[in-house]
Amino acid sequence: MATLQLFSGKLLNNMMQASANLLKKYRRHLNAINVFPVADGDTGANMYLTVEAIIEELENNNSSSAKETAQLIARGSFMGATGNSGVILSQFFGGFSSSLNNFEDIGPNEFSQAFVDGAAKAYEAVLNPQEGTILTVIRKSAEAANLAAKNGSSFIEMLDTSFDAAQGTLEKTPELLPVLKKAGVVDAGGQGFVYIMEGWIKAYKNEDIDDVGEAVEVEAIVQDTEEDDEFQFCTEFIIESVDVTAEFAREFLGKMGGSLVVAKNDDMIRVHIHTNDPKAVIKQCKQHGAISRLKIDDMTKQHREFLFVEEAS
Repeated sequence: MATLQLFSGKLLNNMMQASANLLKKYRRHLNAINVFPVADGDTGANMYLTVEAIIEELENNNSSSAKETAQLIARGSFMGATGNSGVILSQFFGGFSSSLNNFEDIGPNEFSQAFVDGAAKAYEAVLNPQEGTILTVIRKSAEAANLAAKNGSSFIEMLDTSFDAAQGTLEKTPELLPVLKKAGVVDAGGQGFVYIMEGWIKAYKNEDIDDVGEAVEVEAIVQDTEEDDEFQFCTEFIIESVDVTAEFAREFLGKMGGSLVVAKNDDMIRVHIHTNDPKAVIKQCKQHGAISRLKIDDMTKQHREFLFVEEAS
């Protein structure tokens, strides 16, 4: 069994560094295939910024412990989470980190269990989980990792099996989500998570990510969808409160918009919501705690600007 000495904080750090480099390399491709939940062309940027926040957190600390490194990853992703996919990622890493804290030694079984717990946490964050998205890719790859570990696979065999499941699930996302099939693309968030896993494996095998081929060039296919027409503003912020639970926040915010993702970390609640009235959302949330890291994007304007940039390039 791999132990803490083998599966070290340094290795986990390198795995995340490789993932960040792949997301940086492919973020424009992810932006181009972004059609769900809204076609605003920012999934690649959001996932990269979220993982880049993890790297910044890791660079400020030099822990040799895998558990401590996982906690830094969870903190970095929570504080730097950007967009729907970023907040989902932060919850995955939060559940993953919490699970690793239950084990003294970390081998395939422990790692795969943390993977499963991270997937469950990601689902909990989303008010109305939609299959055919990054959630499905995470869950299926976690299940494959767990089964492989139980069958006695080595660490790298487990990761390879999980990666194959992630890729296979990604290819099926258009069959699960009609808007993807209509656009002729796979889910952008799911593709981003596949890149994260590819980075893990490259780092574990000590392979150079420069050997990874370029993504197939895709013209900007983002287009108006029914989801686009309903809400105009993507609103993100943190509620600083000891007493507010994620469940309570989901309950009252669920009536104020769509694409709601709520994440909890200690005394902070991170919110991502699409709404037509950001002021009303903020006013309501101020009743429960201080608001910080507020970011409001006009998705209609963002959509037009993305198409203009892509056409010009």
